[in-house]
Amino acid sequence: MILFWTDPAAPGGWSRLERSITLGIHAVARRDMVVALPRNRGAEKYLAARRIAFVSHEQALHRCPQEIDLLVLDVAGRDRSAMQVTESCLLNRVALYAIHDPGDAAGGTEAVALGSWPPNHDPQSPPGPAWAILHPRFRHVNRLKRAYPRRARKLLLHLEDRCSHRGLSDLIDELWRQGFRLRVGPVSSIRDNLKRALSRKYPGLRWVGAAECMARPLLEADVAIVAPGAAALEAAAAGTPALYLSRTQAERDAAAKLESLGFGVAVTTSLSRSLEDLNHETLRRLGETGRNRVDARGLFRTLEFLRDRGHLPPRLNGA
Repeated sequence: MILFWTDPAAPGGWSRLERSITLGIHAVARRDMVVALPRNRGAEKYLAARRIAFVSHEQALHRCPQEIDLLVLDVAGRDRSAMQVTESCLLNRVALYAIHDPGDAAGGTEAVALGSWPPNHDPQSPPGPAWAILHPRFRHVNRLKRAYPRRARKLLLHLEDRCSHRGLSDLIDELWRQGFRLRVGPVSSIRDNLKRALSRKYPGLRWVGAAECMARPLLEADVAIVAPGAAALEAAAAGTPALYLSRTQAERDAAAKLESLGFGVAVTTSLSRSLEDLNHETLRRLGETGRNRVDARGLFRTLEFLRDRGHLPPRLNGA
């Protein structure tokens, strides 16, 4: 049994939930995986519709380590319950892996690092951007030949619930007045009535629902405005140039590191000025660099990595 420990209500948490589901259903049969999360009606309904077992963090603490063979921690921080389950698994020699995103606060070293961050100089060993665990559709999008415009016009705001309603409204207002075509990625922290109010105020504004995969919306955008987390690696895999908006020092450090890797540009002054500086050559360079460095095969590298260590059965679902 594999237990995926996550929190979809936290900033960036929905992307982590999707990542856990993607990794789980390609690693083992659904009956052999369970997701542990805080009480969240929307997430529980979503998991039930996909026939994936789930328990609360409190229930999971009672099941570990009696029923769990492998624990995958996919949370940005380490709260009390996460520390408890970590200690329980280490005490009883249960295999423990942690997935980190750019911008995550520095955590403990109890778990072996898995996934996408911090970057490793050797692309064939985790962690590193090439090991980003993405939905398999990103692999197909990554192969598509795409053209880059002379100037960005279609923008995707994919901030992973890291922006308040007021902050998002101000951002939309600034960009809409400049004539950009705007689309907003999944936002669960803003109520539907507020989304409808924004749509009425800004004609042409579109929203992405609770999508299973962001590959298509990213492919259709000229530029993605993202937080320097999982969304930054998704944009790179889709070949979409990115601008990184940061709130904390950890996110600013991650944005600077991502910029040094050639994935996108950290916004340090004004967003409008950053968009003006993106010409055709810059867009093409950022997009192609991202596709080359994040080739969307991190899911399969991770599966082989776990199989080599005896944590997973032989190949499943063709992965």
